Amino acid sequence: MRHSISYAVLFALVLPGVSFAQEGFPRTIEHALGVTTIESKPERVVTWGWSVQDVVLDLDVVPVGMPSFAYGGGDDGVLPWTQAAIAEREVPIPVVFANTPEAPLEAIAALDPDVIIAPYSGITAEEYEVLSAIAPVVAYPDKPWLIRWQDVVTLTGNALGEDEKAQALISETEAFLREQVAAYPDIEGTVFANIVNRNDGQVSVRIAGDPRVQLFADVGMVPAP
Repeated sequence: MRHSISYAVLFALVLPGVSFAQEGFPRTIEHALGVTTIESKPERVVTWGWSVQDVVLDLDVVPVGMPSFAYGGGDDGVLPWTQAAIAEREVPIPVVFANTPEAPLEAIAALDPDVIIAPYSGITAEEYEVLSAIAPVVAYPDKPWLIRWQDVVTLTGNALGEDEKAQALISETEAFLREQVAAYPDIEGTVFANIVNRNDGQVSVRIAGDPRVQLFADVGMVPAP
């Protein structure tokens, strides 16, 4: 299995509310915006938010629609490792939604999805209500944009009925990270802050709970107070 999820975590980046493995369908997933029941194994999968399209691909499903990425994406908004994974399967690029902060409700509805997977996103309660009229929606377990990457994988695997593959992907990716970190023993205990120059006169400081901060903590670094 390729390491696209590892790269996605490094690039972008089980809590209460994350469902445990379930046998077959229908299956129920609890999240911050409600309780979602998926009646049968989804075939037409739409992803919204960050990283989820890579998890779906790693679980051997090609989404019919996915978000555009202005930062890191090509001219078509597709991240290079996502592009490579789709090319490996010799299938067309899915519909790539416009790069907007709001979920593209009409564009998603036009794809007639079986499920909408958005655990690492900022969908609102209002958007969730509209999207739920289109297809079952899997949202974040607690707060928008704050979710560990392991939980993105777990929730996505649950929605697709691929719990075992999802847990194997988590184990493989964690082993990959341990292998990479082992070459740099000074990482352990290093204090860090994750700060981004927005190039618009503002600076963002990512907080605890952001998966990009959590990733560094997971490999032994310590967030600055």
